[in-house]
Amino acid sequence: MIIAWMAYCLLVSLLIGCAALAAEYGLRLYQRTLRWVWAAAMLASLALPVAAYLLPTTSSLLPESLWPVADAPIVESLLAVTPLSTAKAPGSALARINDVLLTAWLLSSILLLAFYARSYLRLRRARSDWAVREIGGRQVFQSVKLGPAVTGFFRGFIVVPPWVLDLDEDLRRLILLHEEEHLRAGDHRLLLAGLASLVLMPWNLPLWWHYRRMRLTVELDCDRRVLQSGARPRTYGGLLLEVGRRTSGMGFFPAAFSEPRSLLEKRVRNLIRRAPKRRREKAIVAGLITGVLFALACETPTPATEQNAARVGEATTLTGVVLDALSQAPLFGAKAYLKGAGFGAVTTDDGRYTLVDIPPGDHELVVELADYETFRLRFTVSDYEFRVTRGDTESRVDGILELRHKLKPLSSAAPCPLIGPALPLGQEPVFTPLTEPPRIKDVRKAREIVKRSYPKLLKDAGIGGTVKVWVFIDADGKVKNTRIQKKSARGELDAAAMSAVREFEFEPACNNGKKVPVWIALPITFAAKG
Repeated sequence: MIIAWMAYCLLVSLLIGCAALAAEYGLRLYQRTLRWVWAAAMLASLALPVAAYLLPTTSSLLPESLWPVADAPIVESLLAVTPLSTAKAPGSALARINDVLLTAWLLSSILLLAFYARSYLRLRRARSDWAVREIGGRQVFQSVKLGPAVTGFFRGFIVVPPWVLDLDEDLRRLILLHEEEHLRAGDHRLLLAGLASLVLMPWNLPLWWHYRRMRLTVELDCDRRVLQSGARPRTYGGLLLEVGRRTSGMGFFPAAFSEPRSLLEKRVRNLIRRAPKRRREKAIVAGLITGVLFALACETPTPATEQNAARVGEATTLTGVVLDALSQAPLFGAKAYLKGAGFGAVTTDDGRYTLVDIPPGDHELVVELADYETFRLRFTVSDYEFRVTRGDTESRVDGILELRHKLKPLSSAAPCPLIGPALPLGQEPVFTPLTEPPRIKDVRKAREIVKRSYPKLLKDAGIGGTVKVWVFIDADGKVKNTRIQKKSARGELDAAAMSAVREFEFEPACNNGKKVPVWIALPITFAAKG
């Protein structure tokens, strides 16, 4: 959900801002350049959420996972399907909230951009009335009351008010030197780029804080360069106060000699700041804090769990029950997947399966099981709605479609066996004497089977669990049957574990040197990290 992603962006921006604040403190101890710290902070506050959104979430898996439907064989045949019920997706309200937030985001960006455009046009119109003057051998614009400041983007220029011409020559030279330093450093372009980033995320309050700090450090860096050129701190500080008295902030001007009074006070205090004691130790601590906070920002869990959980509610979901057409018994292990879509599920011991997050478009559902005819159903998904066509009839279902499939055994196949006392060894778990238990031949391959079988939606959502599976291994080391011993919290994980185990290869069990078929209990764990 978008609100979770916005909260993630706010948290990341806040952590990055705190890291930048610590870095600024450490650099200020040695009178180093400060503005790039906040420029990097603004860039990281935009780049990290975008990268987290675009890059896939990584997962670490133990030897367990889900069935990869992309590799499933396609078998052609069709049986009847009967809708059980329909349900309104619970995510419709969440979808409306998403739409409202996205609309508000877009409108706020448009309004902020319109404000900037209006300010620029007003500045451009006012520029037509400005006179050209020469101060200290350099041409500048004289406005009615705006300045001193630098404006423009590709080619910046200096603007001064009329009262600057009445100052002493030394003070005029300091004002001109200050603005020329802004031009040489390209500060006007840097601050305009910062304004552009605010248009992208106008709701991100920490990002506005970053911009305010960047604006302050741009002036602090410029003040430091002016002092390094030979200006006296007392004279320069008095000039700052005089300019602050005569002006009240420069509004849209990105680089201005005068700033809001709170920032002006910080600039004056910085001029008279004495070299601190134990600055090396303080700088080391500041660097460590910067690293820790930035690492926390990078490792902040993305809202994949919340987002994907919301998507499960918002998106179309298809569930079904697969039954034997003759005995009406639920069929375990039937594969249900969307042809060509690359994902699906395996029925649990009650014959149920679920396919979630079905994308819009035309799809073909395939349900297949060995010794049974294959079921097919074509449908279309559009605007969280199923459209199912059978013959001349079209059915429409919102959100969740539930189906009941009755698969007919092939003519050469026996009907679904009913559990009873006369079942052979491989039908139900029983104790088997052995002296050497079976072993997985290739543990690494088994892990890969589990990894590729993990359902993508659950993996991205960080949902995992452990399934205990009864596995029947014949005397050749092949898996011939499986049963659930202990379920997980999710049926999809249970089905995935069963399917994954069937692909394992074993060294068979032995009893006094003789290979024997056995049932073993095998725990399958799905573990994900965001």
